[in-house]
Amino acid sequence: MNTSALVNNCESSESGAMEGVEDVDSDSGSDNDWEGIEEEVSLSFQTLCLFCPEVFNSAELMFEHCQTQHMFDLKLSPSVVCEISKTSCPWLSDDYMKPYNTSDSLLTFDFENYIEEKMKERMDIDGIECTVTIPQARLDTLLQELHDKSMKLKIACERIDKMKLAAKTVLLCNNQMCSGVNNRSSYQEDKSSNYEDDNYYFSTYDHFAIHHEMLQDKIRTLAYQDAIINNSEVFRNKRVLDVGCGTSILSMFAAKAGASFVMGVDKSDVIFQAMDIVRENNYDQVIDLFKGRVEDMPDPEQKMDIIVSEWMGYFLLFEGMLDSVIYAREKFLVPGGHIFPDRCTLSLLAVCDIEKYKEYVDFWDNVYGFKMTAMKKDVIKEANVETVKPETACCKPVVVK
Repeated sequence: MNTSALVNNCESSESGAMEGVEDVDSDSGSDNDWEGIEEEVSLSFQTLCLFCPEVFNSAELMFEHCQTQHMFDLKLSPSVVCEISKTSCPWLSDDYMKPYNTSDSLLTFDFENYIEEKMKERMDIDGIECTVTIPQARLDTLLQELHDKSMKLKIACERIDKMKLAAKTVLLCNNQMCSGVNNRSSYQEDKSSNYEDDNYYFSTYDHFAIHHEMLQDKIRTLAYQDAIINNSEVFRNKRVLDVGCGTSILSMFAAKAGASFVMGVDKSDVIFQAMDIVRENNYDQVIDLFKGRVEDMPDPEQKMDIIVSEWMGYFLLFEGMLDSVIYAREKFLVPGGHIFPDRCTLSLLAVCDIEKYKEYVDFWDNVYGFKMTAMKKDVIKEANVETVKPETACCKPVVVK
């Protein structure tokens, strides 16, 4: 059966349905009675395929059969619609007004309601209105991609604004040098300077190298893993906040330990990779990630039971995150909640390592035949991160009070 025959069949259905309505209405005299009869009819009637003898219990099943077995879809493509002549209709003949099967329940089927339910998304192509449906999983993926790209666009705009401010600073400084004015410009006194400093700090964590270095520190990372996994009874069914989550390694440790919900927060761009990492390890139903500072997080519906954070940096306080952890404790932690880690020591130890001294200091005495001893002063001031050999220790470690 072609499309034109189907349209005539549908028109005949409407005509037959209207006659049925008049008969029932005249007999019962009540709309409510007709609605009950209509339900019984739709339940008891079976639908014959438009192309083969197969019978179905509902029109929806018949439509699916036509689409999969006969490659026929009621939804016309825009190209087919354009090919239909607006002046000549082959189905205007009265022969097409007669249904093939007068008892076919398809004649009473509500096509308009069916189409409205199936067509969820609408679009306009070359002035022709058409309908597009996509699987829910694909829709969720597109929405997530839209969210990620929106966040990246926001970050790009922030960087452009930062470049504009930097250019403005250069221009102002040049003007001051030309005019002999030594006082600081009004821009330099802007209250947003702290915010710009924060952006610089967080931008240092955008690159993968620093995260690679931290994750390769097995002593550090395994200590966090053992503390969380070996105390899973503390984390089980708890709400956890991961401050400065980075690649979300602590968040996944907490989820693995049985936490019911984990919120990871990080201002750096690595949060986008963390989103993929969480989904890749199938923790996206437990872990949620927030792009921004913990100070900018909205008030949660429920406070957190536990706060975890890798806030201890070089020489303990180099990370500069302690203020953020304290802020998170005051705003998000329930009374009696836990912070991990919650205790630490800062120790000093005298070391004598001749090989390291030669590598960093004596090196400048002869650099390809040239003396560069002027560099020694700055080298000695600079602290190095090293794995200290036990035999190089000159005394016992002393805890700084």
